[in-house]
Parts: sequence; structure tokens; C-alpha cells
Amino acid sequence: MTHEVSFPNPAKLSLPRRFLLTTPILTIPWLGKPLLLSSLMSVAIVVGLLMWLVVTLFRRFGAARNRPVVRSWARITHFGAVMVTVSLVCSSAAFYLLPLWMPDNSVIELGIVTFVLLHALFVATFLILPRLAQDAYLMSEQNAERRNAEQLRVASLERSLAMSELKTLQAQIEPHFLYNVLANVQSMIAHAPTTADAMLTHLIDYLKHALPSMRAGESTLRAELDLARSYLSIAQLRFGDRLSVTVNENLHDDAAVFAMPPMLLLPLVENAIKHGVEDKPGAVHVEIDVKLSSETLTISVSDDGLGFKQTSGSGIGIANVRERLTALYRDRASVNVAPRDGGGVISTLCIPVAEKNKA
Repeated sequence: MTHEVSFPNPAKLSLPRRFLLTTPILTIPWLGKPLLLSSLMSVAIVVGLLMWLVVTLFRRFGAARNRPVVRSWARITHFGAVMVTVSLVCSSAAFYLLPLWMPDNSVIELGIVTFVLLHALFVATFLILPRLAQDAYLMSEQNAERRNAEQLRVASLERSLAMSELKTLQAQIEPHFLYNVLANVQSMIAHAPTTADAMLTHLIDYLKHALPSMRAGESTLRAELDLARSYLSIAQLRFGDRLSVTVNENLHDDAAVFAMPPMLLLPLVENAIKHGVEDKPGAVHVEIDVKLSSETLTISVSDDGLGFKQTSGSGIGIANVRERLTALYRDRASVNVAPRDGGGVISTLCIPVAEKNKA
């Protein structure tokens, strides 16, 4: 909502108030000079008529736009005092300096020139400059409103992009993961029915966590960790003793409900399983480490698998997460995939703590 600055508008002032403002300007600079009073008052009448003409023309042509009107005597008195002071200084300076510039002219001529200069200053200071200042202020307010509207539009587009990226990620994860799990269950039914039954139980638990998270615009740290655990439980049944898992979190209850976008952690875990465990014949250890500070949530997923040299890269899932982070947080969030000391890969996710998480 635009808040307009109110300025005294001579076109809206009553005649007594105009008299209150203009009479001191006409009379104060010449007090103490009785010999000049009659001639100067004649000039004052002429200049007053000119001012009336200016005000009338302004009322007809310049005040057509809807502007706030000041009707407070305190505000009018304040501006009147300012104008009296300015006029006193300027007219007195003109009275004593003009004879130096016009030494051969009469006092009446000097008075006329002084009054013309004085009222020109009055019109410029009291009528024109406030209008220009008000127009500049209103223009800045309108520009600010346009900038805010543009920022809201960009934020809305970024949220839409983030949701689109999430749906793309769902389409990439669900078929691949479900195909692998169901294929493993089918192969185990004949010779390891107990393991197949356990895998189906973990799959149900995984879907119980995954489906609401995938369809929601927001999740929690606890929900994302539970989803990752369900995924890793299924992976441990697939790979048996080859896969060991450690989750370091030590989160208090408030941190567990930390709000975060859904499906940011799972692609990192899937990347560790796909490139760290599936491609390595021997045992692989996957570790999830969670650190929450007052400003940043940091989650790292590391494995001691083959690493970058023997694998094909970090996968589409990581690239998708990176694009979603850019849409949601711009440069305030990141996901980095790097070689791990001792072999393997470490993926690190950093997102800022939102204000509602700080409360």
C-alpha cells in the first residue's frame, strides 16, 4: 500500500489561511521603514494579485490529480514560519545587496525587484518543489511495489520449478528402485522366502514414508532420515553382509522436526548404493552424518566403494538435487560430491536454516 506524503497545497487553502501565510512574507522584511510603507504596500497588492492568479491557475490545471490536502493549522503554521524565516533572510539580503548592483535606481524600483525575487522564491519553495518531491516519492514507492511484485513472481516461478524438478526426480527414482526390489523378491521367493518376506515388509515401510514425502511440498529431517533408513534396510537385504550402514545424527526433538524440502537426502544415499556398493565386489560401508547448527544443516553420505575412477560419475539424481537447490535457495545451498580420503566418495548437502526453524 502506497503512503503518500502530505504537503500544504495553496490551491486548497482558504483565503484567511493564505492571508496568514502571505502577509508576514510581505510585511516583516520592511518593518521599521515607515517612509517606504505606502509604496511598498501598493507593490504588495500587485504581487498579491499575481499570487492569487498563480494559485487559481494551479487549482484549475495543476490540482486535477488526487492529492492529499493538509487542513491542520499546526502544519500550516510550521510551513508559514519556515517561509517567513526564508523570506526575511532573502529579502533583507536583497534590500542591502541590490543597491550595490543597481546604485542609480530608486527605492521603489529596488522594492519592486525585491518583491519579485521574494515571491519567485515563495512560489518555487512553497508550491513547486514540494510537488516535485512528492512526485519523486510516489514514483519511488511505485517502483518499490513493482520490484516487490516482480520478486514475488520470480519466487512463485522458482517454487513451481522446484516442484517440477521433484516430480522429475520421482519419475527417475521410483521405477528404477521398485524394479530392483521386486526383481530381488521374485528371485528369493523360491530359495529364501523369509528374506523375500522381510524385503517386502521393508518395501512397504519405505513406501509408507516415501509416498507422502514425494507428494508434499515440505518434509522434515526426521522423515527424510526415516526414508533413507527404509531404503538402506532394503539394500542390506539385497547385498547381505557386503553392506554395512552407520547413521550418526544425535538430534534432539526440535531438530528432528527441522523443516526441509523432500527428497534431498535419498538421491545421495541411492548414489552411494549404486556407485559404491553395486560396482564393488567386496564389502562396502555407507555412513550418514548429520550436523545441525544455528545457520546450516549439513548432511554427508560417504562410502568406501570404488570411487570416481572406476565408476561413471555421480548420476542424474545428484544433478537433479543441485538444480532443485538452486531453484529453492539460489547460492545459499549446495551439494558437493568429492573423493573420500581412503577411497570411495563423500556427498555433502548443505542447506540454510529457515527462520521458522530458528523460532
